[in-house]
Amino acid sequence: IANGLVALSLSAAGDVESVVDLRCGRELLRAGEHAGRLRIAPDTPVEYDAWDLEQWTAARSVPLPDAQEVAVLDSGPLVASVRVLRSFGGSRAEQTITLRADSARIDFALEVDWQEREELLTIDFPLDIRADSAACEVQFGHENRPTHRNTTWDDAKFEVCAQRWVDYSEPAFGAAVLNDGRHGHALQDGGVRVSLLRAPRYPDPDADRGVHRTTLSLLPHGPGLAEVVAEAEALNRPLRVVSGTASQVVPPLLSVSGEGVQVSAVKPADDDSGDVVLRFWSAAGDRIAASVGTDHRIAGAVLCNALEEPDPDAPEVEIVDGEAVVQLRPHRFATLRLATG
Repeated sequence: IANGLVALSLSAAGDVESVVDLRCGRELLRAGEHAGRLRIAPDTPVEYDAWDLEQWTAARSVPLPDAQEVAVLDSGPLVASVRVLRSFGGSRAEQTITLRADSARIDFALEVDWQEREELLTIDFPLDIRADSAACEVQFGHENRPTHRNTTWDDAKFEVCAQRWVDYSEPAFGAAVLNDGRHGHALQDGGVRVSLLRAPRYPDPDADRGVHRTTLSLLPHGPGLAEVVAEAEALNRPLRVVSGTASQVVPPLLSVSGEGVQVSAVKPADDDSGDVVLRFWSAAGDRIAASVGTDHRIAGAVLCNALEEPDPDAPEVEIVDGEAVVQLRPHRFATLRLATG
């Protein structure tokens, strides 16, 4: 499957054997490894069945059996997708691998009918990228987590948390693993392994049994994290199709531009003045000028603290071509108060 940006190859057994970034001619996967491979392991913590995960669990994991069925679902100019069906134990896993036109993001959508007990299901993305740390998204920024076991502290981080993305990067090239709701990541085996499902017996012997749906994505990219942030937002907030007429379309109250800039909230000021408050930040960790526009004339703009009180130490906000321009520092969380008229 190829779209001019990336190309991937699947085996007859349903495994993704190769992912190539065509823009730089680079293979993402380590030799002999597979992207999006599902693995299962006995999961028997020493003490707290539903809370603990032991370090040795991953080493006991084995790949799921070869696919029972591999079928092409879409092969058009806009979307290509392949469905892979596997059965294991008393469970069933349906994995749909999708590549879209003009996008380097590869989606691995999973539907699992999970009926196991004391097992851990994971998905692997072994990456041929050398990095001593991986960037893991946290609220309003990211933390760098070790990808090695050089110290006992590092060794103890055999699974770490991240919100919507984890990124491995060299100076000019990187790859991110995105998710829409799975936050446990292992980074110490030369790639990213994501914990999907567990099956503890205590305190609930039927915990997590049933049908689960989630999507993981693999995204190769160039320098920086702006593309990663944008694609993670697109994965977690997909476009919605609604019916209606053009006259019913309500224009956005505000528009915000700037690579890697994310919006947390748009709200009326708490003092009932009629001002609009915008909370936003530089999510990619870059120093950037963010522009804020509105359909109405901006009569005034000021940076505030979290209580929406003007910050006397903050720089003045410039109004350029009817838009408020705010200089955001790396990971800066800004509260902008706008008076419109």
